[in-house]
Amino acid sequence: MTSIALTADGDLVSMPNLHEGGRPVFRKEYPSEVEKAIAAIFLAHPHPNVVNIYTISSDYIDMELLSDDVDLVHSIDKYRAHQYFKKHGIVLVDWDLSVWGSDIHGIPKIQDFELAGLMSTTLGCWLIAPKHSKSYQEALSNGFINPLDVDTYTSQ
Repeated sequence: MTSIALTADGDLVSMPNLHEGGRPVFRKEYPSEVEKAIAAIFLAHPHPNVVNIYTISSDYIDMELLSDDVDLVHSIDKYRAHQYFKKHGIVLVDWDLSVWGSDIHGIPKIQDFELAGLMSTTLGCWLIAPKHSKSYQEALSNGFINPLDVDTYTSQ
């Protein structure tokens, strides 16, 4: 398996970089500030249902390369990932299959956190609001404004 980079233009290109032990890497070039902040949480506090982060720089994030062939995520895997996100103040507003991948053992993991925000776990307010996506806009349109309400609405 070859390492892959997602460029700022949205192109996927092969790259020679491998992680320790020769494992392929997925590189997200020019990540947003919220992606870098969330990746730092993942790096410091790994979780079995969340992609492993290898390197965070100002220009890219290197992470575990997962397979996109996820047809179904068991409710317990989604629940575990969601509880982990809540514990660390991460509000993912897009929980559909497109954000999941599977590792070499077939374990489903969240791999795309571009449409997430960060909230203060003590104050319950946004530290970094999510990008305005369809799901987030729908939550706002339905009167869900604070992070906990947005999280409840979008995770169903």
